[in-house]
Amino acid sequence: MSAPDSFTPDLDVQFRQGSFEIGVPEFGSFNANAGVNVGLAILSDIEAFFFINAAQADERSNLMFAPKVTLFNGQVAFVTSNVSRPFVISLVPTVGNFSVGFTPVIANIPEG
Repeated sequence: MSAPDSFTPDLDVQFRQGSFEIGVPEFGSFNANAGVNVGLAILSDIEAFFFINAAQADERSNLMFAPKVTLFNGQVAFVTSNVSRPFVISLVPTVGNFSVGFTPVIANIPEG
């Protein structure tokens, strides 16, 4: 353990949330004065890997992945999803001898 208000040897930020005991009530009772406590943890790459693997192992979980972007002060970045889907926008009739067919006109539509 390191001293309070100091970094660990690998420069991670220490984070301790002290409200865990409120969330675990004694048998048959609960703390009516307990409020919502929000926590923040900065995970290293290996911690994030283990956390994602544990969450994916639970079939009840839904995961959303967010990209990592590191910037210096004043820099601007954009994150985009360049996914497009083919979509039939119209049909062109093709007439032959005693038959009619349609040729689809397909356009790529950006998603989102």
